[in-house]
Amino acid sequence: VNYYEEESINSYFGRIGYTYNQKYLFEANFRADASSRFAKGGRWGYFPSFSVGWRIEQEKFMKNLIWVDALKLRASWGENGNINNIGLYDTYSTYNSGGTTVIGGKSVPTLTEGRIGNKNLTWETTASTNLGIDLSLGKGLVNLTVDLYDRLTKGILIRANDIMSETGLSSGQIPARNVGKVRNRGIELALSHRKTFGDFSYNISVNGTYNKNTIEDLGDKVEKLPPSDRMIHSKGGSIGDFYMYQANGIYSQEDIDKGNYVPLGKQRPHAGAIRYVDINGDGVIDAKDRTVTGSYVPNFTYGFGLDLTYKNFSLSVLGQGVSNVKVYLGEEAAQAFFDNSVPREWQRDNWTPNNQGATYPKLFTPSDPRFKYNSYDSSFWLFDASYFRIKNITLGYTLPDEVQKLLGVSNARVYISGDNLFTFRGDKRMKDFDPEVANGRGYSLVLKSYTAGLSFSF
Repeated sequence: VNYYEEESINSYFGRIGYTYNQKYLFEANFRADASSRFAKGGRWGYFPSFSVGWRIEQEKFMKNLIWVDALKLRASWGENGNINNIGLYDTYSTYNSGGTTVIGGKSVPTLTEGRIGNKNLTWETTASTNLGIDLSLGKGLVNLTVDLYDRLTKGILIRANDIMSETGLSSGQIPARNVGKVRNRGIELALSHRKTFGDFSYNISVNGTYNKNTIEDLGDKVEKLPPSDRMIHSKGGSIGDFYMYQANGIYSQEDIDKGNYVPLGKQRPHAGAIRYVDINGDGVIDAKDRTVTGSYVPNFTYGFGLDLTYKNFSLSVLGQGVSNVKVYLGEEAAQAFFDNSVPREWQRDNWTPNNQGATYPKLFTPSDPRFKYNSYDSSFWLFDASYFRIKNITLGYTLPDEVQKLLGVSNARVYISGDNLFTFRGDKRMKDFDPEVANGRGYSLVLKSYTAGLSFSF
């Protein structure tokens, strides 16, 4: 616990709702929040929201449609505030102790300017617009929910690089400002169906979300922020964009012999090396050829659920998946023998003169100058993290009432359950990696687990 830090928040909240004839719904909310993280000028944030609904099934013209249980249209708009990306004292300038100087014949400590504060900092605000429909048919036989949304987050805290270099400020000294804007647009859908036939019943549900993320603003005249750790934030791009060399397979011996290659700086490639793409066509691979090669944020997520019941038996299956997403796995996570690591079987398919259709480039010792050539950040080490996974399967049996009564218990049930039993990966190079693993050099295997148990109550 750091006893030298403190924070306070002051909030007010109000709500009003109105329903007319059980058909027309209206609600308005308003909240005001003040945070000690900001100076007086930006301390307060004001966040209104409104929502309306129309229960169409209550209208007279719907009375003859007895198979429609519910039909509701919804619309809403509102704002929320966020302070989690702002430090407790970012509004204040800091100073660093740095050496000494001589004044009046005496050595005295000196202070140098550190981070420049910004007393104009204020709340990050997200404005959300939502249009939705809820539909239920046949006494719950079919249920459908669809939502269209548009969320604009503005005032994102950024240390934008639009300050002239003549100021002498380093990147760590540039004051943070509320200049970033990011928009998320998408659609969410949930559909379910259930039915009962005597002692047998089932329920099936599916859901999916498509989201488009766009960076709309990074500050005045700022098109992109400096690349950092294989990533880049650029105007018109998206959060999670990888920025690196684009790879296009592996050089063959024939490529080298015929001169069909582009040097990386002054380094000539070798047979079995990764082929980098000359994006700007200037005949050399360098930092100017880096480009956006994918994103670690998926734009489509989906799932499904299945529940089956027959007398005292029950079976449930839960699945989930994502698509159009990449993960960067470098060093030990992808490269055989890196830093004396023990390779997995699939990592051993490396290029040799007799294996020119290999999955991975030619191996070199770290002391070999050619070793570094294949280790540059590139799309070659990006793996397709799209997947579909059966997250859980559970089979259960509820003990008959007479048995439970004899045992003096209730709700007695035995079950067996399995987690992560099946995973279908988009990437075919890695045979056993967990597609939900984070970027980096760590490697994670899919952990399968099995559970058997008995539950009851007295």
